[in-house]
Amino acid sequence: MGQEGAPGGCNCNRAARSAFSVAMTKSYPKERMPIRFSRILLNEGNHYNVSSGKFVCIIPGVYYFTYDITLANKHLAIGLVHNGKYKIKTFDANTGNHDVASGSTVLHLQQGDQVWLQIFYSGQNGLFFDPFWTDSTFTGFLIYPDQDFLNEADTKANAKDDS
Repeated sequence: MGQEGAPGGCNCNRAARSAFSVAMTKSYPKERMPIRFSRILLNEGNHYNVSSGKFVCIIPGVYYFTYDITLANKHLAIGLVHNGKYKIKTFDANTGNHDVASGSTVLHLQQGDQVWLQIFYSGQNGLFFDPFWTDSTFTGFLIYPDQDFLNEADTKANAKDDS
């Protein structure tokens, strides 16, 4: 037998949670700026900022992001941005009817990282909002947190229990 290890602990009551789903309430947002989705469907942890249009990572780990954007009257060139760099871009050529552009990806984020959507090409801003017909949505959620983050949370929980 080896030496006795440090007392175990569990931060079980404080699960790492981060998820959001937001929808548009306005057509044709400003180009080359974060799109502000102002209708909150879910904002677990309040990590999506309605004022800035950005998701801010508080819990480092692996996240899934997806968007479904309705377009009308114009083409759409939209991209998912991570800390100022495009990670994916979607282009949809409007054929005169309403259409949907979508994209999704998985990203590893560090604490403080930011993720948002923006129109990346001037004149290609067909993002359309109709309150009676359809929604354009942006969604993201934590798949799993970094182990170091969990270990640190357990250490802090154990220290609090010892005092």
